[in-house]
Amino acid sequence: MSTFKTYLKLKIFLLRDLLKAARNYPAAYLKFLPFEIFYGLFSLLFNPYRVSRRFLKKKRFKKLWAYGETPLSALGAIAKKAQIGQADHLLELGSGRGRAAFWLKALCGCSFVGIEQIGLFVFFSRLPAFFGGSKTAFFQGDFLDFSFQEFSVIYLYGSNLEEKLIRQLIEKFKTLKPQTKIITVSYALNDYDPAFFSDKTFELAFPWGQTLAYVNLLR
Repeated sequence: MSTFKTYLKLKIFLLRDLLKAARNYPAAYLKFLPFEIFYGLFSLLFNPYRVSRRFLKKKRFKKLWAYGETPLSALGAIAKKAQIGQADHLLELGSGRGRAAFWLKALCGCSFVGIEQIGLFVFFSRLPAFFGGSKTAFFQGDFLDFSFQEFSVIYLYGSNLEEKLIRQLIEKFKTLKPQTKIITVSYALNDYDPAFFSDKTFELAFPWGQTLAYVNLLR
């Protein structure tokens, strides 16, 4: 498929996803709309895929196309299946522009922390706090340098992570409280370690196709 066709396919998917989110979650979408406008302006100035590719190339990563965002409709399904609510404190490992944080805040009312390695993404994630971004925080750095202990839900859209990093994260997950929900996309944690089990499994749609998501718990 040509680059233009791939780009067009992505744009069509994202437009449909926006319409689906607005139709299925109208109240949340109205709250989220200012942030969506902000992210649109960000993308005009700094294409997130190019920003990510330049960063990964500079760091000599092999996978230069590792960037991706979870669609709003997929996040809605995750919130429903994992029963994320106002009392939850959610951590996203690899928060990108922070779009998921403000959508889940509008949808569930949960508090949210994002960890992201790309400084420009973290900078722009923090800007919306000036117009309603309370209960959110973003930090730049390596996942492994942060404590996960205070969170009730952890989200990892890490389909492109190397197995070594996944196993290092799993060792940190083993120190969490048993009731902590760890949501992963494309693979279950018990694929790597029998200390976990999948409490729930469900299908999600991404621009690149259908995949499974898992709500993982410690045994």
